[in-house]
Amino acid sequence: MAELNGNNTNMEIKTLLNDVLEYAFPSNTHPLEKLQRFSVECQRKEAKKDGDYNADLHRIRIFNLSRDSKEILLTALHDLSHHIEYTFYGESAHKERFYNYYHNVLVTAIGMKLLLKMDLSLLDMKERDKLEKAHGAIHYWKIPDITYKENIFYLDVKNGYEFRDTLKDWGYKYLSLEEVWRGEFTRDSVWEEKSELNELGIDDESILVHHAVDFQTTFVYYLVIRNAYDHRLTLRKLGYKYGAFNVGKRNWVKKIDAKDLNEERAKVEGLMGVSLKVLKELPSSESTK
Repeated sequence: MAELNGNNTNMEIKTLLNDVLEYAFPSNTHPLEKLQRFSVECQRKEAKKDGDYNADLHRIRIFNLSRDSKEILLTALHDLSHHIEYTFYGESAHKERFYNYYHNVLVTAIGMKLLLKMDLSLLDMKERDKLEKAHGAIHYWKIPDITYKENIFYLDVKNGYEFRDTLKDWGYKYLSLEEVWRGEFTRDSVWEEKSELNELGIDDESILVHHAVDFQTTFVYYLVIRNAYDHRLTLRKLGYKYGAFNVGKRNWVKKIDAKDLNEERAKVEGLMGVSLKVLKELPSSESTK
C-alpha cells in the first residue's frame, strides 16, 4: 500500500517539480511530457553530497534531509536542471548551458512563490557566483508573475496512528518519511476541517496548516547507537530506548525531527566508543506508528 512506504513523499516533490516544468517549459513549445519522465527518491542518508541525478534511470535522489526545507527544494531544482539538460542533449555538466536551465527553473519557482530571492543565499557560493556571472545579480533577476495554488492549503497531521483509518477515509495521504497524514483543502474549508480533527480527538500540537506554496518538510530520523552498554544510563536520560522499533536487540534507538540531528550528535559526541547512525528504513511493521 502506498501509505506504508516513501512513495507519497517522493510523489509530492515530483508533482511539485512537474508543475515547475509546466510553467518553465510550456507544452505548446516544448516536449513537456518527455521532460516530466523522471522519478524522485528521498533517502534518510547524511552524505557528502546533497543529491544526484542518474541519467540512465532518470532519477533524482535527495539526501541530507536534516537541512532547511528550502535547501532541499533547491537541491531538487538543481538536479531537475541536470535532467532537463540531459533530456535535450544526452549529457549534462556544470557548464553555461546547465546554469541557463537552472536559472530558468529558479525564476519560475520564485514566480510560483515556492521560493524567495533571499532563499538563494542558501546556495553554495560557487553555484551562486556562476548563476550571477551568467545572468546578473540575483537582486535584478526578472521574475515571472505566476498564479499558482493561491487558494490551496495543506493540513498535516502527525501522531495520527490512532486515527489512521478515519484519515484514510477522509482522503488524507500518509507521507512515511515525514510520518504525517496530509490533506488538501481550499482556503474556505481548511479551518473547518481543522475543527473536525479537533473534535475527532487530535490536538492542535499535532496539526500543521500551511499554504500549498509554502514548501515545508518535516522529515523524521531514527538514530541508532550500537553496543553502548557502558553508557546505558546516559542514553536513557537522552531518550534512547534499548531494542526499540524492532531494529535489533543490541541497539539504542531514538526518533527525532531530522532538523535536530546536529543537536543530537552534540549530546553523544563525548561518549567514548559511541557511533551514531541514521537508520535508512524502519521495518514495515513499525512504519506507520
